[in-house]
Amino acid sequence: MDHVASGEGTIRCALFHAAEGFPGPSPIVGGNQTASPGAGARCAFRGLPQGVYAVTAYHDANDNGRLDTNVFGAPVEGYGATQNHLPAAAAPRFDESSVSLQDGESVTAHVRFRY
Repeated sequence: MDHVASGEGTIRCALFHAAEGFPGPSPIVGGNQTASPGAGARCAFRGLPQGVYAVTAYHDANDNGRLDTNVFGAPVEGYGATQNHLPAAAAPRFDESSVSLQDGESVTAHVRFRY
């Protein structure tokens, strides 16, 4: 994870294999993970079959278990997604955030947080 604002709280990651539910909680069993914030924070998803995937992550700075938003619904905590395509006035989309995974392949994605 890149550009994490502080070492407080938790980084929460979710894995998706389809647009349904994206960018909310992961529909995949074992697809929600947490990491400690800071340089080199990572969420690793192992043993995935070949397919198309996207990951969302957010910095739950106050550890309340959710992405806090303002009165307009805009996030007030850091958030990001694979491919780092984060529209200014909308949530990231699965098709713009997804990566392809081949059998036996390992993919590393650097998620840059926006605050």
